[in-house]
Amino acid sequence: MNRKKSGKHDAPKRKITKSKSPDSILRRNKLKLDTLLLVFLTFVCCFFYLGSIGIVDARYQERAYLQNEIATIQTENERLRLEIGYLDSLDLVEQKAIEEMSMVTPQKEQCILINMAYTAPEVSQESNYPSLADISGNNQEFPLLTSAQQSISDILLRWNF
Repeated sequence: MNRKKSGKHDAPKRKITKSKSPDSILRRNKLKLDTLLLVFLTFVCCFFYLGSIGIVDARYQERAYLQNEIATIQTENERLRLEIGYLDSLDLVEQKAIEEMSMVTPQKEQCILINMAYTAPEVSQESNYPSLADISGNNQEFPLLTSAQQSISDILLRWNF
């Protein structure tokens, strides 16, 4: 039997080091703090970067959606312009007047011609009726035909008024 020598044990030998100076401990703690601060700042910068990327992506998607909406509205506006042009045509107005309102095309004997053009006071002196400028008293000139009068005169001409 092997007996161990007295006074000795199986524990590993420890290295005895000198106690560290307070400056080295402060330096090591400062290095740990600096490393921790650097990791934290890196994390914060990454967080803000990813957040800004998300905001930019959301704005891009919103822009694409709005551009699509603009294209849709422009297409609808063009369709409505064409529909207005179709519904404003004199043929359609005449057809609806005959079909929906039971109107009939007047005969030549039933028509009374109305002169819608403005005549100057010198020309109207030949007639016994005063001109519109004479009635209003301000000698203001009136345009020959407005757009509404032009449309009415077009309809009257088509119906042989």
